[in-house]
Amino acid sequence: MRSLRADALIGFAIALVSGPAIAATPLGTLGDEFNDAATLSQWSRLYITEGWGADQLDTWDIGATQTGAMTLTPHSSVWYNNRKGALAFQAVTGDFIATTALWVRDRDAADGNAVPASPFSIAGLMARAPRPITDPTTEWTAGGENYVLSGAGSGANEASFQVETKTTVDSNSVWAQQPITSGLVELQLARIGDTFITAYRAEGANWQIHDRYSRTDLPDTLQLGIVAYADYPTASGVSAYEHNSTVLSGAPDLTASFDWFRVAAVDLPPALLGLDLADAGSVTDAQLLTVLGANGIPTPVPEPATWLSLLTGLFTLGAVARRPGRARHAPG
Repeated sequence: MRSLRADALIGFAIALVSGPAIAATPLGTLGDEFNDAATLSQWSRLYITEGWGADQLDTWDIGATQTGAMTLTPHSSVWYNNRKGALAFQAVTGDFIATTALWVRDRDAADGNAVPASPFSIAGLMARAPRPITDPTTEWTAGGENYVLSGAGSGANEASFQVETKTTVDSNSVWAQQPITSGLVELQLARIGDTFITAYRAEGANWQIHDRYSRTDLPDTLQLGIVAYADYPTASGVSAYEHNSTVLSGAPDLTASFDWFRVAAVDLPPALLGLDLADAGSVTDAQLLTVLGANGIPTPVPEPATWLSLLTGLFTLGAVARRPGRARHAPG
């Protein structure tokens, strides 16, 4: 007999496959189903484009670690204020709705669905303003980071999974978190004019709007992609420049597998045109979800084998029998 946990995971996979009808249309060729390792070449890496010389990912592959997924395992790093972590991105211009299905967990293969054991170990989506940097030794200055993030992992307290949203203006980061029940989650990040909206769907739950930001400062063309970072205590213990330019030796405890990444065009209904989408008093969450959430995910619809491959790996790692008694301690 299957456990309740197994039934919930299988139900989540089926829901991903057979969700509501999709109204959005693809935005160019930005999406990636992560079924072919050759598509790594369509992604740019920030540490290369800005010349930092420090790859903050211990693992970055398609299909090698997890079949049918892009997997990122970060070194000790963080996206916060002037500190920048790993980012695999593609350029996007104008409005968009980006969505991904993510499995985030700790690195311990024997405990593969546990919460990462260090606070602020997060993976997810980012839209970032490009910086004119090719040689950080002469061109980097503090105060230049501008982005919006939608992520999941461990939060301020690593005792439970969280979804996180973050807005950073001139390297001043403000974040918010909500608890979720597991590391299986869908994340969404949308730009509609000057408004950026984050949303998520946790395992076994409905889509929810997480946050809204008015970002009139962000340029028309952004770096849109996938981030992963871990081990905030180590990452925050050095200067921002050292953090950005060095592969730090710490205790990162995060593995993130992205099942797919899809980008849709935005098609606002007439009733929402001209309204302030950043104001919940003017446009409700329910109204936003007529455009976002499941209605903002373009075809192709996920194939059953894709998410089931993630679940098979999860069961193999013994994650169904989570270990609630595992000791976790906040940094002193």
